[in-house]
Amino acid sequence: MTPTAKTRLRIVAALALALPGAALADRHCAPAQEEFFDGRLKILEGGDCAATLDAVAADLQAAVDWAGICTCPDLVDKMRALLATAGDTSLSCEARLEAILAETDAVEATVDACYR
Repeated sequence: MTPTAKTRLRIVAALALALPGAALADRHCAPAQEEFFDGRLKILEGGDCAATLDAVAADLQAAVDWAGICTCPDLVDKMRALLATAGDTSLSCEARLEAILAETDAVEATVDACYR
């Protein structure tokens, strides 16, 4: 590696350390979105509503955990709200699953906003 390349690498590393939110968001927000989409796929596949809801709630909890790692408070809030929807016993099981599905575009927009 040439001295110039080493200097560039050091500058990039220093910037990544100075701007951890952007660097971590790029690395860690995608898994939160993937967990949401894993749950979404389970809803779309159908099956027993209660079992599906339990599986989706586990995926949403994992999404909350990943969102916390990527340091995006809006994504954490969105995933916690979806987890609360999954646990809202005032709604029917089907209504809870539909409400979670309805948030797909909002989740994508929130993840996109985390990258900016």
